[in-house]
Amino acid sequence: MDKTEQIKSKTSKSGNKYFKLGRPSKYNPRYCKQIIDFFTQELYTERIKSTLTQKNGSVIDNYELVPNPPLFIGEFAYTLGVDDKTLENWSKSQPAFLLAYTRARQLQQEHIIKLANIGLFNSNFAQFTMVNISEWRIKNNIEHSGKVDAQVFFDKMLEKGAEAVQNEASVMSKSRLN
Repeated sequence: MDKTEQIKSKTSKSGNKYFKLGRPSKYNPRYCKQIIDFFTQELYTERIKSTLTQKNGSVIDNYELVPNPPLFIGEFAYTLGVDDKTLENWSKSQPAFLLAYTRARQLQQEHIIKLANIGLFNSNFAQFTMVNISEWRIKNNIEHSGKVDAQVFFDKMLEKGAEAVQNEASVMSKSRLN
């Protein structure tokens, strides 16, 4: 079969023929399950921190919790041989993949939040990461006290008198020239 025969021709609404060019997508429906499986992981593993041997010969193991590192979308994309932008494009064009992609991002965020809540992740790391991978935003509330408007400015000028107004006006005009 000739390459030109392999290209599928389509017709637009105006009746003009166009050809679908470019590389075929690597998308496969099984990626929906794979992405969810990839992000479904244990929060932590238990590791023996120390072993104590008592006088009677019994052994007591002390365990510590070691957090499993968070996984990222780029890591999953790498396993498929694509990049994270490709996964975003698939989520826009494939409704089933959009559901799986959204769930995977939720699993990723839940992992970070849970480990930060039990003290296995640094809270600053967790906050910074969540701001960058989710819709989280840092909100600062700033309280202002007193009036800050033109009326206050003019009231002060009236109190100072006409001479002060002229001095203030000359200072303002000089600062504009500089």
